[in-house]
Amino acid sequence: MIAVAHADLIVADVPRALGFWVDLLGGAVADDAIVDGEVPAFYTGGRATRMRLVMIRLARFGAMIELMAFEPPLPTTPGGVHVTLQVDDLVGTRARLAAAGIEAVGDVMAVALPRLGAARIAFVRDPDGYLVELVEPA
Repeated sequence: MIAVAHADLIVADVPRALGFWVDLLGGAVADDAIVDGEVPAFYTGGRATRMRLVMIRLARFGAMIELMAFEPPLPTTPGGVHVTLQVDDLVGTRARLAAAGIEAVGDVMAVALPRLGAARIAFVRDPDGYLVELVEPA
């Protein structure tokens, strides 16, 4: 493996998702396209033939978030999927998101890994219900 390229999230409302990933978290739209045919059909088992695909860059280098919205719309099913974002100020980021109506999930927690070190983490839910982990290295 060379590197993680992106994490895919099926979203119900692209403008609402962009409000979270771009406006609140500071991401930048790297690409935004309508894709027809075999790609949306593959992702949906033939239930959709068109999709809007928006690539969000959260840092200058590294993995991106890919937002996918299908026609016809598909229900979002966050399940056990989550995305983790490194932040400089966990408490401040969480407060800013809460002020914008973003649901916090649980409390701020501390973790310590033998090789990667200590960090504080907290979780929020994005507008489509996906779990987003915020991590601040110690």
